[in-house]
Amino acid sequence: MPRKIFLSFLGTNNYEPVSYWIERSAENAPLEKYVQKTILNHLAPDFTAEDHAYIFLTDEARAANWENDGHYDFKTKQVIPNTGLAQQVEAEAYAFGVSPIPVDGESEPEAIWATFERVYECIQPGDEVYLDITHSWRYLPMLGMTLLNYAKVLKQITVKAIYYGAFEQLGMAYEVRQMPMEERPVPVLDLVSFSDLQDWTVAADDFVEDGNPARLAELTRKNITPILSQSKGQDAIARNLRDITHGLDGLVKRISTNRGRQIWEYNFDALHDSLNAFSKEQSYIKPLNGVIEHIKSKVLRFRHAQWLEAVHWCIQHQLVPQGITQLQEGVITWLCNHYAEKGWGEPDYFNPYHNGKGRDLISRALQFIDYTPPEEEWRGQIGRYKALGYRVMEDDLAQAIASPFSKLAKARNDINHGGYTKTSRAEGFYRILQEAYEAIRKELMPYLEQEVEGGLINLSNHPSDKWPAEQLQAAREQYGYVRDIPFPAINPNMEAIQMQALVQEYFETIQSLTPTAVHLMGEMTFTFALVQKLKAAGIPCVASTSHRKVEERDGKKIVQFEFVQFRPY
Repeated sequence: MPRKIFLSFLGTNNYEPVSYWIERSAENAPLEKYVQKTILNHLAPDFTAEDHAYIFLTDEARAANWENDGHYDFKTKQVIPNTGLAQQVEAEAYAFGVSPIPVDGESEPEAIWATFERVYECIQPGDEVYLDITHSWRYLPMLGMTLLNYAKVLKQITVKAIYYGAFEQLGMAYEVRQMPMEERPVPVLDLVSFSDLQDWTVAADDFVEDGNPARLAELTRKNITPILSQSKGQDAIARNLRDITHGLDGLVKRISTNRGRQIWEYNFDALHDSLNAFSKEQSYIKPLNGVIEHIKSKVLRFRHAQWLEAVHWCIQHQLVPQGITQLQEGVITWLCNHYAEKGWGEPDYFNPYHNGKGRDLISRALQFIDYTPPEEEWRGQIGRYKALGYRVMEDDLAQAIASPFSKLAKARNDINHGGYTKTSRAEGFYRILQEAYEAIRKELMPYLEQEVEGGLINLSNHPSDKWPAEQLQAAREQYGYVRDIPFPAINPNMEAIQMQALVQEYFETIQSLTPTAVHLMGEMTFTFALVQKLKAAGIPCVASTSHRKVEERDGKKIVQFEFVQFRPY
């Protein structure tokens, strides 16, 4: 069993007795001067002799509140009778130990780091930590949160609670002194969700930046599985978050282990449904919605042509061997489906796509386009079906992608031999993959746009082929491809009812195309009305932002716009 520890900082003020209460109702909550006493009593049933509480205090705090009679009346100069926290703790006879730990109260960097180290030394690997920040002065709340994150990594601690006695809900201290004792209820809040949010944010960033879902999977195991167990699987938000993390974990494993068929057949719609559903729910950590939106941006591209997006993922995350394999095998798979639709070859020759015969012929044919050996040297399927081989070799699309495909084949063979048979430089493989991906994507894009829905619809007065290169590249990276719909000519005399009909017409057109998002900029009333309808239907809308640069040349002002980003409405 991991050790449980309680960490708290004792201040120097002469605190007013109030009825601190945790979880239960404020009724019958005893008056306490020290919030630490209330929290310790709350934790006592679960703490054992193996657990411990640490009260950090400066010399001034020790004299004022740890020991007895530490305050004086400023007017009479007489001691104010008071039972210090030390004697109160001793009277409770807790099963666990409570230790006062001296710290320096100065605000110099050296003193702050000394306090940090003193607290850190009290933490053992694997501890379950309960932190009280009620009377933390100046920099201590920030120090406490930073220390917890530090210890999470280096000592693998678990933060169970972050307590804060909300004394200010009653008012200023002088106002509280005038209140009857029975009218002083103060809730002790548990702010552990802020720590949880930090964990989820880091985990989401790990996934978005590095393609690593391990932290998300671990957080789900620790935080979500118990909720599902207690609710017997009925907590919809927890269930949805579990589905998201499991889905992401499954996706990354398929890519990293080169499971091509599983990538082609992966249910991306279910993953997107889970992400969209979660962002509409009220999670138990409310800001977690923003984290999920961060994750959603990473997998948005996988709506269609997932095999090609898997290659893009490999390029982003330096998974070069996987990317080369997936691009080469993905091209073969796509051509199998393409030629099957054309009716080439014998029935079922190219269909299903994992039929080894069709794959072998396409692979050989693509490589023979660059260099065609004598027919007597043709082996395998292309040797048996020469006419079909020539048909593939003469296909315009096959010819367009033959060169990058052959380079992939050579690179893949070199990688598979581990660099023992050739001395190719490591950097060259990434360049081969990047260039082959761009070349193949360019040739396939017209076909992909016809086959799939989704992408970014550009409804503006600026066709995408006139966009700056940076804007077009950003659109393709975020949404896959761009489809233009000309912005309508809006008559300034148009009546409201006519405008409503026009908006409805464009709404129905866009909805039928099921885009990933809509880039919408133009006449303001039309744009406003259409954005409202699209967002209500769950279709994201974005505008492009830019920097306006003005230069003066030969006495004339030259205005240029530099694209910055696509910003959601």
